[in-house]
Amino acid sequence: MATPAFARSGDDATTDAARELAERYAPVVGLQTQREPCGPGEPYLPTSALEVTEQPGVMLRDASGRVITEAPSAADLAAASDDWHIDYPGDALRPGCDFERWLRSLGPPATAVHARVVVPADHPDRVVVQYWFFWIYNEWNNLHEGDWEMMQLVFEARSPEEALASSPISMGLSQHEGAERAEWSDVQLRDERPVVFPAGGSHAMFFDQDRFLGKSADAGFGCDDTRAPTTFVTPEVIMLPAVDAVGDDAWLQWTGRWGERHPSFKNGPTGPIDKGSWDDPIGWIDGARTHSLRAPDFGNDVTDFFCTATERVSLLLVHWFDTPWLFASTLLAVIAVFVLVGRRTRWSPRVLQPMVARRRSGQIVASAAALLVRDRRRFAPVMTAVFAAGLLAALVRQVLLRVAVFGDANRLLDGDSVSQVFFALLSGAIVVVPVGIVAASVSTAIAVRTDGAVEPQSIRTLLRDRGVWSAAVFVVLFAVLLGPLTFVIGALVVARWGVAPVVALRQRRVAGSLRRSASLSKGQRVRCGTLLVSAALVATLLGPLLGSLILIAVGTSFGVVNVVSAAVSAITVPWLAIVEVMLHGDLLSRTEDATTDPTTDPAGDRADAAGAASITV
Repeated sequence: MATPAFARSGDDATTDAARELAERYAPVVGLQTQREPCGPGEPYLPTSALEVTEQPGVMLRDASGRVITEAPSAADLAAASDDWHIDYPGDALRPGCDFERWLRSLGPPATAVHARVVVPADHPDRVVVQYWFFWIYNEWNNLHEGDWEMMQLVFEARSPEEALASSPISMGLSQHEGAERAEWSDVQLRDERPVVFPAGGSHAMFFDQDRFLGKSADAGFGCDDTRAPTTFVTPEVIMLPAVDAVGDDAWLQWTGRWGERHPSFKNGPTGPIDKGSWDDPIGWIDGARTHSLRAPDFGNDVTDFFCTATERVSLLLVHWFDTPWLFASTLLAVIAVFVLVGRRTRWSPRVLQPMVARRRSGQIVASAAALLVRDRRRFAPVMTAVFAAGLLAALVRQVLLRVAVFGDANRLLDGDSVSQVFFALLSGAIVVVPVGIVAASVSTAIAVRTDGAVEPQSIRTLLRDRGVWSAAVFVVLFAVLLGPLTFVIGALVVARWGVAPVVALRQRRVAGSLRRSASLSKGQRVRCGTLLVSAALVATLLGPLLGSLILIAVGTSFGVVNVVSAAVSAITVPWLAIVEVMLHGDLLSRTEDATTDPTTDPAGDRADAAGAASITV
C-alpha cells in the first residue's frame, strides 16, 4: 500500500483541511424517484456501512455458514476472518420487498458516504478525494446483498490546503467492474457540488441521466438506467483514514464479504480496501473509460430487445443456478424438444411448386426460404419497403429526440414512465407497423401467385385489390393477439384461423375466411399453431436478436445495428408469408372435404392456386 500523507485516529479527522475538502465537494446524488413503498424506483439510500451491520437480525457468518455473532460491531469485523461474510435479513436471490421493509423498520434512513483524502506516494503532486457509497442490496441483472461504489476527485496539489485553493482537474466513477472518467469542466454541478446518478438497482455511477448499455464485466452486462424522475440527496460525510485503519476504523482492514456468499455474480462484495482504486487511485482513474455507451431512446427495437432480454435471462439464470436440478432438467428438456421436433419432421426435399402440395413442417420452412431466394425479384419491392421502413423508423426517433418537447420526454407528465412508453410506441409504430402489415399482406398475395404463368403484378396493382386488405385484417388481428399480454390466446387463435389471410385473398369475406380456415385446420391445429407461431417469432425477433449479438460481439455503431435489423426483417417478413401460403396448400392437399360450394371446394381452391389466370388478387 502507498504510504498515507494523512491519517486519523479514532473519530478525529485526518486534518481540518482534509475534512473541509471532503465536505466541500460531497456529491449530490440523483436517485430514481420511488413514489410508493415497494414500487418502481430506487428503494435504497447510500448509508454508513456500520449503521446497517450493527442491527438485530444481521449475522456475521463463517465459511461454513455458522453464525459467529449477531449485529456485528466494528471490532467484530476487525477480528473476522477473510472467508467470513455478513448476512442481512431477507432472501438474497428472491428479495421481493424484504430488504426494503427491513430497512424501513429501522426508522428514517440516514444518508451518508464514507470519504477518504490521500496524497499517493507515487504521485506527490496529486490530492485524491474518494467517496465510498454503501448500499444494502443490489437488485439488477445480478442480485446480491451489499454493494460498494465509489466516486473520486483528483486535484493538482500537494496537500489538502493547496487543493482547497484550487478546483478538481478530473473525476472518476465506478461502474460494475470498470470506471468512467471526465474532466472537471464536463461535470454537472449543483450548488457547486458534483452531481452523480446511480443507476436504478445496480448503483453503477454515471455523470448524467440516460440509459446505458453494457456488454462486458467492465461495463456490466445489460442496461443501466439513470433517467428521471429523480430525487436529489446530499449524504453526510464520514471521514475514513487514508490507508492503514486502526482503532475504530480497523473494520476497513477486513476483506470478507459484505453480503451473503453465493457463486459468481450473486456473491456479496468485498470492502473498499480490497479494490484496486484504494491502493492505486491515479492508475485507476487513468485506466477508466472516457464515455459510456448510450442506448437510443424511443422504442429502438434492438436496444429494447437487448435490455429486456438481458434482464429476463439474467434473473432466470439466478434462479436456475440457485436450484441446479431445475437448471439441468430445463436444459435437458429444451435439448430434447429440439431433437424431437427435428427428428419428427422432414426437411427435404424442398418442394417449391405447386403451392398446393403435401409438405412436412420442416419442408415448409426450408421450401419457403428456397422460394424466396428463387423469386427474389418478385418480392424485391416488398423487401425494399420493409428495409426502408426500418431505417425511417430509426430516423424518426432521432428527429423526435431533437425536438425539445419530445427530447425531454422523461420529464413529461411529472416524469411518469407512461410518457416514455407512449412516445416510444408512437415513434416506432408510426412507420414500422403500417408498413409491416401491408408488406405481410402483399407478400401473401405474391406467394399465392407464384404458381401462375403471368408476370408479377406491381405493388400498386396489388394494393387496389380488396382481397389484400381482407388479408391485412387478419395480420392485424394475429399481431395484436400474439402480443405479450395475450400470447396464449393468440397462439390458440392462430392455430385455428392461421391460414385465414390466404383464404381471404380469394374469398374476400372475413367471416367465410374464418370458417374455411377452421375447417382446413381441424385435426392439424397443434401443428398449425406451432409452425405459424414459431415462424412469427422468428420474423419478429431474429432482426433484434442478431443486432444485439453484433452489438455484443463487435461493439459497432447503432447505425450499423439498425441497418442489420432492418435488413433481416426485410427477409423474414416475406418468408413468413410464404410459410403461411405453403401451410395452406398442405392443408388443402390433406382435406377430404369435397362439396360443390365454390367457397369451400378444395378442387376450386386448387384451381385458384394453380392457375394465375383464374385468380384476381
